[in-house]
Amino acid sequence: MAEVTMVVVEGTKAGMLDLAGDTDTEAGNSSGGDDYLIPNDGKTVLVIHAVTGDTWTPTPVTDRTGRTETLTNIVAAGDIAVLGPWLPELWNDANGDIHINPTVGNVGDLLLAMRFATPS
Repeated sequence: MAEVTMVVVEGTKAGMLDLAGDTDTEAGNSSGGDDYLIPNDGKTVLVIHAVTGDTWTPTPVTDRTGRTETLTNIVAAGDIAVLGPWLPELWNDANGDIHINPTVGNVGDLLLAMRFATPS
């Protein structure tokens, strides 16, 4: 399993970016599942076009009051899913990243981390 740091792409008024054609799209390539690190400001989402289908689980942290959260997202083969946004105090590590990984693997999946800018 490898750690893949993703670039967060800004969405625009024109709509979603091209999932397959964006240069910051990550292609799943691990039968064991990579651990994806996504800079998270609370407005970030992960768009997944699932070829293989899997369960995606973000790694929780304990907030200042001792609260923690458990979250699993099942994305079926052939689906396009949007996961997030995530509350930073429950999901971000000390570097401001959320860690999310598939349970089985993600060979052929396309992943794009994005956030929407303040509307104008």
